[in-house]
Amino acid sequence: MPETYNGEEWVTPEEAAALRGMAKRTIYVWRQRGVLRTMRTPGGRLMIAVASLGLRPDTPTKDSQ
Repeated sequence: MPETYNGEEWVTPEEAAALRGMAKRTIYVWRQRGVLRTMRTPGGRLMIAVASLGLRPDTPTKDSQ
């Protein structure tokens, strides 16, 4: 479930992988390459900006197929 910070939706790496239908490791590789926008919460959790995942509203996710 996306969380909102500063008016933007953010998800965990696990949730990002599920939304894209790919391995969690790929999310970490994309992060290292600068493909994804990330941040750490005050508690230290890594979060991925949903907007940086390249999902369009009409793109089916793995769960909806």
